[in-house]
Amino acid sequence: GHSIKAREANLRLLPARPRTADALQELLDTASEGGRVSIPAGNFHGRELAIKAAITLEGKGPTVSLLHFPVSVHDGAAGELLQLSKFGVHGASLWVGGRSIKKAKLSHVHVRLDPHSCDGKDALVLKDIGKGGSARDRILLEKCEVAGGSDGVMVEAEGVWFKS
Repeated sequence: GHSIKAREANLRLLPARPRTADALQELLDTASEGGRVSIPAGNFHGRELAIKAAITLEGKGPTVSLLHFPVSVHDGAAGELLQLSKFGVHGASLWVGGRSIKKAKLSHVHVRLDPHSCDGKDALVLKDIGKGGSARDRILLEKCEVAGGSDGVMVEAEGVWFKS
């Protein structure tokens, strides 16, 4: 094997990104269609998170990477495939839409919204995505859990499939 020797004076540590909505939003804003943004383990706090392109947003697990703020996919978001996986949204809603996104897949996502303090909001809202053509198989939810909110899940979209 090989070893590497480095003087401590030559080492540089990169500061850890803060666990906030703003820090994640910076990463999302620089991600282009088809890009990937990873959510490390931890509890993230802030105001909100807006997804503006069909990207992959992936955490370390639905009980490990926890977002404590609303997450929404902008209606103007575009691209082939939006993938949201392995994270939790606690105490807030997750909205998925984007008329110019062709398909969306949510897997291992947990959404929890206290029904007593939700102000009539649903925990998960699925809006129409895609334009024209068949609406079949546009949104797939696989091994997701939703609890609380006004009605839990609000489906305002065609072509939604639930897979356990």
